[in-house]
Amino acid sequence: MIAAAIIIKGNPAGGVGVPGGSIPSASFIWVPSTPIAGQPMALINTSPIGFNPTYSWVVNGVQISTLLDPTYYPGGSFSCTLTVTNPYGQSSATHFINVNSH
Repeated sequence: MIAAAIIIKGNPAGGVGVPGGSIPSASFIWVPSTPIAGQPMALINTSPIGFNPTYSWVVNGVQISTLLDPTYYPGGSFSCTLTVTNPYGQSSATHFINVNSH
């Protein structure tokens, strides 16, 4: 007789059923590092990709994108938060980005 076992790791966010993996670690940068009002800037997600992530970019309390690396046209300095969610939980990173007026 052959015995087999399936081991499923516990989910730190609650429940079980998703094998392996970990809670995401949100991080991002922006280019150019000193943006100019009205000019495009890239918000670049530097978070490890991990297992089945979703992304939410929020500027001054308003969600602007769910893309991996969105482009944003700042009107002035702002607070930006990236939240990364996967089956294990979520993580957020927030930066205040100073924008030059000229």
